[in-house]
Amino acid sequence: MHTERSSIVPGKGLQAASVLPVLLLLLANIIIYREYWTGDTIFNGKDLLTAFGPLLNFQTDCLQARSLPLWNPFLNFGYPFVEHYSNTMFFPTHLLMGLFTGSTMLLIQRELLLWIFIGGLGTYLCARELGHSCTAGVIAGLSYMFCGQVMSLPHWHLLVYNAACFPYLLLGYHRSLRTGNQVSVMSILFLAFSIFGGYIATTVLGMYIFATYVIVDSLLRKRTVFGVRYLFFTVLIGCLIALPKLWPMASSMAAGPRMLAPESLHTKDAFNTIGLYQFMSYLLPVKYFFSLYIGELGILALVFAAVRRKLRADALLVVFLLTAWLLMVDGEGNVSLLRSAANILPVMKLVRNEWLEWFYPSFFAILWLAGSVDRFLAERPGRDHLIAAVCLVGAISAVFFSSFNRELYAAAYGAQLALVPAFTSLPLLRDRKRIQLIAVVFLITTEFVLVLNRVGIDEPPLTDGARVRYTVVDQASVPRSYREDNRVVNKFYAVAVQDSLRPPVSAAVEWPVMSSGLDGDPTYNLYPEQFGRCIDSMNLKRFSGWWYNAQERFEFMKLKDSPLLARMEGQPLFILYDKATGGQIGNSASFDGISCSGFSFTTHSAGEGFLLLHQMYDDRWNVKIDGKEQRPVRADEFFMGVDVGPGEHRIRFVFDDMKFRVSVFVGMGTLAGLLIYAVIHRRRRAVSA
Repeated sequence: MHTERSSIVPGKGLQAASVLPVLLLLLANIIIYREYWTGDTIFNGKDLLTAFGPLLNFQTDCLQARSLPLWNPFLNFGYPFVEHYSNTMFFPTHLLMGLFTGSTMLLIQRELLLWIFIGGLGTYLCARELGHSCTAGVIAGLSYMFCGQVMSLPHWHLLVYNAACFPYLLLGYHRSLRTGNQVSVMSILFLAFSIFGGYIATTVLGMYIFATYVIVDSLLRKRTVFGVRYLFFTVLIGCLIALPKLWPMASSMAAGPRMLAPESLHTKDAFNTIGLYQFMSYLLPVKYFFSLYIGELGILALVFAAVRRKLRADALLVVFLLTAWLLMVDGEGNVSLLRSAANILPVMKLVRNEWLEWFYPSFFAILWLAGSVDRFLAERPGRDHLIAAVCLVGAISAVFFSSFNRELYAAAYGAQLALVPAFTSLPLLRDRKRIQLIAVVFLITTEFVLVLNRVGIDEPPLTDGARVRYTVVDQASVPRSYREDNRVVNKFYAVAVQDSLRPPVSAAVEWPVMSSGLDGDPTYNLYPEQFGRCIDSMNLKRFSGWWYNAQERFEFMKLKDSPLLARMEGQPLFILYDKATGGQIGNSASFDGISCSGFSFTTHSAGEGFLLLHQMYDDRWNVKIDGKEQRPVRADEFFMGVDVGPGEHRIRFVFDDMKFRVSVFVGMGTLAGLLIYAVIHRRRRAVSA
């Protein structure tokens, strides 16, 4: 029996293939996401538009002004952005955006799509490293790029980076196995990238899942010592490089209830579930969120392998089953037994919303199926291919007629049936590999174009002069039943200034007035209008008390629930008081400048005064008065100020986080050492060869 896989040399990866597979992966990405690449359609996720987008805009605007985004003065009456999990200033593409291009919603969207392609490319390279054919690798890359979970991740922004970086961890591990080098530059860098750019709870989960894979695989290979040493070097060096993100955030979590208590993250919320019911989406995808679809060809190849009794148990299968069990949640929101047991691991309790992380088991399933895909495509078409096709048609028909609204989803059912004979005919091209590859890409691209067109929920933005209106979708508002359509039952519109008109950080000196963020509402109720105002307050550089969410500075939680919040509406950013009378000294202080880590003022007074700055107090603030350093004091319970003598004075408030400075030095030093090691190791290998 001839198969292409037998001629593949494991580990050749991209070197063994032409550039064609990479171009085909990119082309498929552009075709399927064409309207997103052009900006005709925008990902409408609430988290992307109201949380990540404005924060990334702020971050890149700071870097454009050559100012590190250490303190965000435009939300929560100021908070240490250096500690925030959405601070991604050292993530490679975000750093480039900040230094060179700036950010717009279209650019952010294209960057997310680029990382989806990078994730697909990593999956392709993984399949090649494991010895699978070029065609099976491309199928794996396409399936991962467009599987149900990854396709919806842009609505949650940061998780895209977790999903894109994860394949390179496995790729680095298997290359280390092949070369015998326990220090994998690739695994280390992509682990650091995941920490710098990804959602931190998902990064924690990914590290545990990856460690599990390495341990299981090294046990099966009887190379346990190698696997343990590899993990030690990867995690240690990767975390040292990412220390500028990890250390400030860890310090903030240890300082108080900055993040939600872990126990509250596992309320019995039936929405945050993927149970047995969702597994039907493997066969018939009709929902945008919560779909587990990985493509029809992989399932067809699985049935074929089962008929042939060629299913193989390896580390990929074991970890797929473990992650699926770990992330399984019943209909009432109760997590699995394995998940409860895993809570003993450090910071594992911070992992939440299990349904967001299902790209992990999807990745292992797709990669495991690459071997079955190779066998399916390389063997002469025969009875077993026909049996697999009939079984798949029967399975699709069974779930459709038993559980789906037949009138609503008849077209989806027909499309899935039509794909079965199309994919079954691909082995006819087994002796013409390049044509088979192009045919596979064409069919899979067509498949996912059809899927996206029937499940897509995003809408184009509407522009009107200086403003743009986004449709904002609450991810919890899409019906999950296969008896209902895919409509969004709860969406709203947010109007914001166009990105091209977004002022720089320095322009904030022109509007030194506080906004409570309530806009007439008596309390924070997270109305859609409040989310819309959040976008504008960030983009327009307004000093606002908008409450981003409970993962912000914990002191602000007290202010938010106090009567003082409403009284802050319209208050000046800074006030100079006469210490003798306690009254304000009008027109005696000027706002000279602002950066992402400081404020500059000039004061004039005849007597002793006190300058109050309406920014949340933090003990990392210092004040320089005419160049002499002084410590600010807490004022009005939540804010800060400093005593000012008579006469004219130059005053600068400076936010300085020593831990951050030290961590940047350590991280850059570790990165430099790793790169030097890589160059030396490569030269030694070249000499020995």
